[in-house]
Amino acid sequence: MLQSNFYDDLANKKILVVGASQGIGLNLVHALAGQNSHVVAASSNVSELDGKLATCSKFVKVPIDFQSPESIAEFPDKIDAVDGVAIVSGKTVVCPPHLMSLKNVEQQTNINFLAPLLLVSSLLRKRKISKPGSIVFTSASARINQVPCSAAYAGTKLGLIGAAKSLAADLGKKKIRVNCVSFDYVDTNMIKEINVSKDNGTLGVSPVGFTAIPYLYLLSDRSRWITGQIVAADAGRMLGKTRYV
Repeated sequence: MLQSNFYDDLANKKILVVGASQGIGLNLVHALAGQNSHVVAASSNVSELDGKLATCSKFVKVPIDFQSPESIAEFPDKIDAVDGVAIVSGKTVVCPPHLMSLKNVEQQTNINFLAPLLLVSSLLRKRKISKPGSIVFTSASARINQVPCSAAYAGTKLGLIGAAKSLAADLGKKKIRVNCVSFDYVDTNMIKEINVSKDNGTLGVSPVGFTAIPYLYLLSDRSRWITGQIVAADAGRMLGKTRYV
């Protein structure tokens, strides 16, 4: 059992969660609420948050459209400075190589890679990330795990790790840490759409309720010396493969 005060430094910290309306993001909002954090819950579907966050007293919901550069650029003007940023949103389209199109490749690239980078840039430019601070991206084991029919998705998730490492070097002097959480399959609507077996991987598919811990750790002062790293919660799918790519 996790000690209730293990992440006590998160109490009253302001944390931005992007992709907060469902799955991993929604679970993270509830976990942060349990630590008494002030949560900025951002989503393109903020209306979905009504009722889902009834037990959370310290949160505000703010709309953001990851497919709109204008929405991303304007978003920092809608919030106060935050101590941590967790970008959880993502999209995968299962597609055989010979059927890939500019539309589905662009859609995944925009949501999984370009939008997170543009949002971080906009937040930094408007000085909306406090110092010290923490940024956590969400990658996936598909980046190196040879998942069939997922070339665009795997490419964006691998690119995000390279970007995070570069940002970690850029922002270290400003006391802002940048890390990635990398999952294998998690029991969310995304894997239901691609028909993944619950027995997939060494330890199987992860229940969504177990996904918040890596984010809490990387957002808290417990990880104050960790930056430019990947925390892999991949049910053993990466056994025998490098975790540093």
